[in-house]
Amino acid sequence: MIVQDKTGYREISALLKKELADQCLESGRQVISARKLAKRYNVSLLTANKAINNLVEDGILYRKQGSGTFVRENSAANYRIAYCGHKQFILGAPMDRAMQTISEDLILDELQKQRHTVKTVQVNDDTGGTVNPVELEDADIVTTMNGYITDELQKILRASGKPVVVYGVSYAGPWPFHQVVSTLSSCMDEVFGRLPAPEKLDLVILTTKYCDTMQRAVEFFKEARLRGVPTAKIRFVPLVLPNGDSGRLCGYQTGIELGRDLVGKTVFVTSDFISTGLVESLQKQGIRPGSDLQLISFDDLESHGFAAFEEPMLTSIGYSHRETCRAMNELFALAMQHPEDRSCRLIKIPTYLKIRKTGLNGQ
Repeated sequence: MIVQDKTGYREISALLKKELADQCLESGRQVISARKLAKRYNVSLLTANKAINNLVEDGILYRKQGSGTFVRENSAANYRIAYCGHKQFILGAPMDRAMQTISEDLILDELQKQRHTVKTVQVNDDTGGTVNPVELEDADIVTTMNGYITDELQKILRASGKPVVVYGVSYAGPWPFHQVVSTLSSCMDEVFGRLPAPEKLDLVILTTKYCDTMQRAVEFFKEARLRGVPTAKIRFVPLVLPNGDSGRLCGYQTGIELGRDLVGKTVFVTSDFISTGLVESLQKQGIRPGSDLQLISFDDLESHGFAAFEEPMLTSIGYSHRETCRAMNELFALAMQHPEDRSCRLIKIPTYLKIRKTGLNGQ
């Protein structure tokens, strides 16, 4: 089998992972060398090494200096996890569906790489964000994104008697659950270090009124004020998503409405979903983000294969889904090993800044 060298390492990694599973190799067993793997699939040694490194990063293999690569002992317990979320979305376009589900898919993929058994339990928006309690009964642990938590869902989760771990971005909720939260403040020094002096800034913050995006807007506002940006120079623009829109249509319409008003401004958009439509709209008006205005977004979807443009364009703040899941695993183990401990733990993980064409001199 010949695999294209350009993208082959992911495919080779998946094949090697399946081979290890099929052979049921015990921990400590040596696996095929990179040189033999390269010869098997007719690819470069660099590609073969990347394929093996991918499994090392996933915690499946480990390298021993001068000896080779071996199967790692599965020291982490494997749990039956009920993930409360959306199994599917009824939207107008495949792209909208991909945009809506990409973050959850990345988290679920990381959890499955940790060899947990994950079952998605449908959140029913028509009943106030509830789930069927029966579907939680065979789970060891329940987890969900903080944006799904409603009063109704909180009652069901508490009544289940299961340990609950909530993950999310920007804010910790007032819930009696373990939480993993990424902190916007961790990359703000870099953001504001690349912008003009605070007294010269004109900030525009575009956000919907959902809890997670609104919290990102509030945190960005606080960081701007801490750095001396006058309140009078910060403008909030609340956005409303049309039914079935993940943000792109809203962003496009916002670009039409604001257009030239954004020129010379620094614009913070609380979701890449919105930014994709905004940038498209501005470009059609001859307005160039990165030159005519500075645009900073949030989500970093373009690092995860979301291709809204011919090449990655959005200067965006993101967080590591892998680090999020590692923190979740820590809380899973804590909850299962010490069920008598009713205290709720909070783990914060940093965000990062990806500089591209739309802002902060990334052209």
